[in-house]
This record gives sequence, C-alpha cells and structure tokens, in this order.
Amino acid sequence: MVETREESNNYADLVWAINGTQTLTLPTRHVEREILSLIDKKIKSLKELGCTGFQEKFKKFDQANARIYLTELVVAEYFLKRGHRTTLLDSECFGRDPSPDLLVNTQNGELFVEVAYMSSSDPTSVLIEEIRTITEKYPYIINFSFAPDVSLPHHDWKARDQQLGKLERSVEQFGSDLPIIRVDKLPYCGKTESFSYEIVGKKSQGEGYPGVLTASCSTSFGFSFDYLTSRLQKKAIKRLAFPKGKLRIPYIVALVCDEPGINAEVLCYLLYGSPMEEGDLVSVRPISEEYKKKHKDKRWKEILTKLPSQNSWTEIQEAKERGWDELLSMTYLIPHDYCYVEEPGLFFTEAEMRQVSGVLFCRCSGKCKLYPNPFSIDKMEYSPFWENF
Repeated sequence: MVETREESNNYADLVWAINGTQTLTLPTRHVEREILSLIDKKIKSLKELGCTGFQEKFKKFDQANARIYLTELVVAEYFLKRGHRTTLLDSECFGRDPSPDLLVNTQNGELFVEVAYMSSSDPTSVLIEEIRTITEKYPYIINFSFAPDVSLPHHDWKARDQQLGKLERSVEQFGSDLPIIRVDKLPYCGKTESFSYEIVGKKSQGEGYPGVLTASCSTSFGFSFDYLTSRLQKKAIKRLAFPKGKLRIPYIVALVCDEPGINAEVLCYLLYGSPMEEGDLVSVRPISEEYKKKHKDKRWKEILTKLPSQNSWTEIQEAKERGWDELLSMTYLIPHDYCYVEEPGLFFTEAEMRQVSGVLFCRCSGKCKLYPNPFSIDKMEYSPFWENF
C-alpha cells in the first residue's frame, strides 16, 4: 500500500515488490529518497536479468533499513551479470532456522551468499544537507567547524542514534538562532552542541541566495579491524545453524562497504595475511650492498628452514595440491622472492572463518572483488568453480 499516487509513480517497481504488504511513505530527507530510488532501479534491472524471490524478500520491507535491502540487490546483480541464476531468500525460507540472503545457481552447483553491510554514520554530509536547506533564505557567508565527537563516523547503531540526536538538536537550535541575528552585527559567532559557526559576511545581492559553506571537519576515516573481524565471524558461524541438508552447500560472505578506511588491498592482507617488510639495517658505519645481500640471504634461509615445522605449512601444501598455487603465491602464503606472510590473516587465525568458502568485497557502486578461502571446510578446488566468478 502506498500513501500517494506520486509515490506509486516514483517507485513503481518497489511498490510491486512489497506487493501491498507495507505502507510506503515519501521520506523527508533527500538521501533517504535517493536510496528508495536506487532500490526501485535495481529491482527493475534485476527483474530483467531474471532474478527471482522479490516479493518474498520484500514482504517485511522496512524503510528504516532500506540501505540493507539495497546492498543485497547490489550483490545479487554481481552474480546475475555473470550469468548465474540468483534468488533472493527471505528470512523464513528455512523455517525457524537462520537463512542466507541469496541462493546462486552456478554451472558447478549451488552457492549460498550472506550479505554483510559495513555501515558507518556520515554526520557531516547530513549536517551540510540540513544546513543548506536552512540557509537558503539568508545570503550569508558562513564558516562551520564540526565537533570531533560528532564528526567521527560510528559503526555501532547505539552510538549512531546518540550522534543523530545531537545533530537534530543542533540543527534545530541553528534554525532558531539564524532569523534573529542582526545583519549590522556581522561578523557573528555562534555555537551549538554539534558545531560552531561564524557568519563572516553577506552576499552583495538580495535574499534567497544560499550561503557558502566551508567546513573544518575533524573526521577520522580510521577503520576498526576488530569490528570488521567480529562482523565476519558472526556471519561465518551463521552457517552452522542451517538445516543439515544445506550444510554441504558452499557459503560465502559478501561484505558491502563504502568505508574509506578499507579497500581491496587492505582486506586482502586482513584475510590472507601481511607479507614481511625487509626493514632497514641499523649501523653506525656505512653498510655495503654485499653485506645487505648476505644478511638477506641468511634471513631467507632461516625462514625456509622453519616453515616445514609450522602447522600452517601442512594446510598450505594441501591447498596447493587442490590447485590454489597461483593464489597462494600471489598472497605470499607460498614464500618467494624473499617474501612470505609474517602475520597470518583471518582465514588462518579465526577458526570461525573456516565456515566461509570466500569473501566478496563490494562497493555500493557495484564494483566487487572475490577472495576465495583455500582453507575452508569445503576443501574446494580452485577450478572450475571459482573461475566462473
């Protein structure tokens, strides 16, 4: 059910997917309307690609969590565009048992996909959008400085809710203060719970011109690897709760993340391990190239001597026999060129991650990269299953 004809026309495919089970209302925020619009476009595109399961998936559609639905559609599109039949699964498809988000049918068998959305608050963009709306009636030139505790993105939903409360109170205060500021008192400095601002001047032309916003944001893009690890572990062990007849189907986690602090290279190190760095030799006297080479050769021989005695080396050799040579060499799990993995990644160190056949890293734009797990309980060969992706 929709509340207005306008909404029905704007989101026709989304309305079709929810099939009268929900009330679709037009959000007030531009960013929320944009998400609904993207979902609507994805549904239309995925229907044309042959995706199924829309109305089962969207029967409990929640506009407050619309972005989560969008991420599942982004992942489904990845598989569909590669020619794999894909079905959206609802949360009750296994009855009372937990279920994955997607079922992908490949030439080599079925694959379950669990989607993990790596979210973080984006307070500064929300603030700027609200502030622009307020300042449209006032031709002021305003400099803003956001408080560090508000500018910092949060992953935890409780912290985000607290942060949002601060933003809403601050914007309300700013909107109340602006109309009573006297133009002859410029420059004017003001402060709210979330930001401080300075009105430094007035545009030469009349009212109705939006103010020029320049923000000094104490925003940190540092990424919490502990949080990411716990998210991946939680998604990995979900497989253990599947019905017995479904446990043999390979299972991957699709991580959808637009967090600037993490990229494909960082995730590769996190999953497979970080290769050693040569480092600098410290000496009070100049060191010759010949000495450096001898030191490097000696260290390399020590590494190769120790490797066969490590438990991980047995697993690496077993994976190599299953055709994972290229991946193991590329990630330096098989040492070469004086380089090896010094700190093992999550596929080795976290037992729960053995439940995962691979991790698919996606941006919301649809750009994705797959990281197969050579050490999963599925003991899969590299070819031909993974070549299809």
